[in-house]
Amino acid sequence: MTQGKKGRFLWLLPLAAIIAFAAIACGGAPEESAAPAPAAQAPAPAAQAPAPAAPAPAATAMPAQEAPAPTSGEGATLTVVLDNVGSPLYRNEKATWPDNMMNYYYGFQELLVTWEPNTAGDGGKGKVSDETCEAPMLALSWEYDLPPNFDDPDNQGTVTVSLREGVDFYVADGRHSEFTAEDAAWSFNDAGSNNPAATHSNAGEAGDWFKLWEATDKYTLKGHFRNYIADWLNGGGAGISSMCGDAIGVVSKALYDEIGDDILTTPHGTGPFYVQEWRPNELIEATSRVDHWNNNPNFAFLKLRQASEAAQRTALLQTGQADISMVSIQDVADLQSEGFKFHDGLNQILGQFIYMAGNYWSYKDPQTGDPVELREGFYPDDSHPWIGDPRIECADADRSNPNGALGSGCDAIGFDYNDTDKFSYETEHMMKAKAFREALIYAIDRDLIGETIVSGYGGAIYGTGHGGGIAFHQTHPEYKDKWAAHFDPEIARQKLAESGVEPGFEFEYYCPAGNGTSIEVCQAVVGMWEQHLGLKPFIDNTAYSSRRPTMVGR
Repeated sequence: MTQGKKGRFLWLLPLAAIIAFAAIACGGAPEESAAPAPAAQAPAPAAQAPAPAAPAPAATAMPAQEAPAPTSGEGATLTVVLDNVGSPLYRNEKATWPDNMMNYYYGFQELLVTWEPNTAGDGGKGKVSDETCEAPMLALSWEYDLPPNFDDPDNQGTVTVSLREGVDFYVADGRHSEFTAEDAAWSFNDAGSNNPAATHSNAGEAGDWFKLWEATDKYTLKGHFRNYIADWLNGGGAGISSMCGDAIGVVSKALYDEIGDDILTTPHGTGPFYVQEWRPNELIEATSRVDHWNNNPNFAFLKLRQASEAAQRTALLQTGQADISMVSIQDVADLQSEGFKFHDGLNQILGQFIYMAGNYWSYKDPQTGDPVELREGFYPDDSHPWIGDPRIECADADRSNPNGALGSGCDAIGFDYNDTDKFSYETEHMMKAKAFREALIYAIDRDLIGETIVSGYGGAIYGTGHGGGIAFHQTHPEYKDKWAAHFDPEIARQKLAESGVEPGFEFEYYCPAGNGTSIEVCQAVVGMWEQHLGLKPFIDNTAYSSRRPTMVGR
C-alpha cells in the first residue's frame, strides 16, 4: 500500500451519538422473520488508522393502518425497501460484514442462539448481554468440560452443544437436507476455527477461541477451545453464533459437498424464508416456509428492494409501493404527520464509535514469550499521527518514514508493557499521538449532530462501546464523568498543537456507503474538523464489503 499524502487513511466511524430505529414486524408476521434488524458493529480491521464501527441506522416507517393479516399466507407479499440488500455470501470462509449478517437478519439463515423476548420495556430493547443474547435457536443447551486451570495451552477445555432436531435446509427449489452437527462444525471451522485462510468478519474470534469443531453424533457438536472464553456465543456482539451481532451463520456441509465453491453465491438456510432470487445490491425475492420449526410467516412472499437514496425510499412508502421502508431519520416527523407509523421496536442506545486502529502494540506472545513481528498497518509516522509508538529504543526513529516502512523503520520487538525499560505508554511519540486523537474528539459537536443530522433522535455518548455498537452510556451505573470529552474547540486546537500536526494536514476518512445516516454524519464531522482544526480530511465511501478484502491478513 502506498504511503504519502494519498496513503493516509483514517478508519473511523464518526460519532458515539446515535440511537437506532428499525422496523421488525408488519401485520401479524412473527417478529424474528418479518424484516431486517440493523447491522451490528464491524470488527476493527487490520488497518493503518481507525476502523469502522456500527453504522448509523436509518429510521423505518410503515403505514399506520394495518392491512388485514392473511389467514394462510397464500398470495400475500410483504415489500420492504432498504438502503442496501447486499450480496449473497454463503461460504463462511469468505463471508464478511455486513452482507453475512443480512443472511440471518433477513430470515434466511439461523444461528445457535438468539435474543430473549424483550420483557424489560424500553430499557431492555436491544440490550446485548449473556442474559439477553443466548436464547436457544439451533442450539438447545451446552455444557463444558474445563481443566482446573488454563496454564496448559494445549488443554483449554471443550464445550458440547446439543442441537435442535427436525430442522431442514432450504434452497430455491425447496427442501434440500436435514440440519445436523456436521453442518454446524463445518460452518465454524470454515469461518476460521480450522481454516487460516478465512476472511470471515469473525475469523479472528473463531480462530483465537477455538481450534476445532467436530460432530460427535448427528445432533451433538463439540468445540475444542484454543483459548477458553466464557462469552464465546455472543462475544459482546461479535461472537461465534448469536443473533445479537456479527456472527457465523450455519450453512450446509451437504450442499457444499454437492456443489463445491458455488455455495458462496447459493442462498440457503434453515430460516423461515428461502430465497428465489438475489440480485446483488438490487433485489431479493423470497418465499415463506409453511413448515418452519419455530413459526411460519403470515404472508407468502418477501420482497427486499434496494433504494440507495433516502428520498426514493420515502417516496416508495408514500406511493404505496412499499409496506415498510428504511427512511431517513429526517423524514420521520413528516411521515408521522401523514399517518405513517414509526416502528421503534429497536429504540435503544446504539452508538457509533471511533476506532483508532493501527496502534498495534503487541511485540511479545503473552503465552509463549516469543517475539511478535510488527503487524502490517503499524505505521507510527508523520503520515499517521494517530498511531503512537511505545518502544523506547525507537525514540529517534525517522518519523518522516520516506520508505513507508513498518514501525518507521525501527524493528524492535520481543517485549511487552511489563518490560518498562523497553516499553512505555508515555513516550514522547505516544503522547503526541494521543493528543492528535483527542483533538479529533474534542472538535466533534455530537450534540449538534444529534439535534440536526438525526433530528433529535440521537445524543452524545461518552462511554466506550463493544460488539454490536452497544454503548457504555453515561446512564450506566459504572460510568465515570472523567470519560466525557465534550465539544470544546479551544481544547481541540490545544491538543492539535501538542500533537505537532499542522493545520492543512490531509488524510482519508473512510465512511462506508449503505449505512443509513452515516454519510451525512461523516460529512458533518469532516466539516467540524475543517472548521475547528483546519485539517483536510477527504471521504471515501466505498462499501465495506468491497474494502474489507484489502484489510484482511495484513
